[in-house]
Amino acid sequence: LSRIFFGNLLSFKDEHNGTNNIAFLDCRDGWKGLDQVISLSFDEGSTTSQILTKIASIANFTKLEYNIKDLVYNNGFSYVGKISNALSKVVNRIGYEWSIRNNGLLITKINESNDTIPVVNLNKDTGMIGRPIRVKEEDVSEKGGSKKTFDGWQVSSLIIPGLDIKSLIKLKLQETGNDEPRTDNFVVKTIVFTGGNRENDYMAEMEVVKSATV
Repeated sequence: LSRIFFGNLLSFKDEHNGTNNIAFLDCRDGWKGLDQVISLSFDEGSTTSQILTKIASIANFTKLEYNIKDLVYNNGFSYVGKISNALSKVVNRIGYEWSIRNNGLLITKINESNDTIPVVNLNKDTGMIGRPIRVKEEDVSEKGGSKKTFDGWQVSSLIIPGLDIKSLIKLKLQETGNDEPRTDNFVVKTIVFTGGNRENDYMAEMEVVKSATV
């Protein structure tokens, strides 16, 4: 047996249907830590690593994985608000992105995985359901900046042990009917596990982007 998820229970519903007792669970990875409101204050000369380590400790993340070039805060650093926003503020400044994987904080370059070998060569024989769907959304302008939207592929598969957010996968794609199929490495940006043991298959629904790693 392999563990496919470790996180927090967000909501629970118990439903009685005849002789059946059905439990509906909505769980999210790292939600309890990310939703906390914190107050941070760091002296002059503090670094990105020191700030990330403190945030991970307060959020009680099980581990912290990153390989970054530290930025020195010559004027110090202060913040009041949710941990999720604090992470974005610190990580975006150095051009990286953060993810939560099994209650661990993972910092990587944008559209990169810290995995060096694809978890799976995903195709119809290894668990892929249907065909990948191309999605390209325009950035949305908002007051105070712009909101980055998704540009990649939606992929569905059976649940595969080891497949998680920021996993590296190998996927064969065809942009249009006139293009030759090609196989590339992709990074999982989001993943949702769904299903039940009475009527639905257990599925992983993913948004993936081409890996930025050359």
